[in-house]
Amino acid sequence: MNQKVNINGPKSRCENSARCNRYAIYLRGFIYFDMKEVWKEVRGFELYYDISNYGNVKSKRSNKLLTPIIGKKKGYMQITLTVDGIMYKYYLHRLVALNFIPNPENKPQVNHKSGIKKDCSTANLEWCTGSENQHHAFDNGIRTDKGLNHYKNKLNSDQRYDVFNCRNRGMTYEKIAEIFNVSESHIWKIINR
Repeated sequence: MNQKVNINGPKSRCENSARCNRYAIYLRGFIYFDMKEVWKEVRGFELYYDISNYGNVKSKRSNKLLTPIIGKKKGYMQITLTVDGIMYKYYLHRLVALNFIPNPENKPQVNHKSGIKKDCSTANLEWCTGSENQHHAFDNGIRTDKGLNHYKNKLNSDQRYDVFNCRNRGMTYEKIAEIFNVSESHIWKIINR
């Protein structure tokens, strides 16, 4: 049985625990019990790198673990693999999924089941479609920016109501856009959607 426990403390809390007499691996804020770390060669980089089911990547040349970085835009773990001076950047969760998780339905995206982007272990990853990924995000409260709450929303509900009233009075898209200081296409989208 694989069991994952999130701890909010230093590694030493695990070392002092009685449960740590079993297989216990501490990785990026999580402790994995009874799940052995399995290593495979990274597809396409077989001569240079190995990857584990926990999301660790190590160089075959130096036998050292590579340190992933957290991407600034989306917050996903990224890893850079270098071969002959050429750098290749990958999302760590995709690299783990490509090497460990079968994808018989050829689904294009990888979902973090727990919603925690730092946890790139196989126990937390699954292949999915874009639609399944979005539904998972909304169903689990990972993403809530929908409709009027969307971060790119420019007009509140009262202003949107006023846009409809202006249009019903015969005003042009251009004039309404000028009043609300948005583009004509934005007004068109409000009225026609």
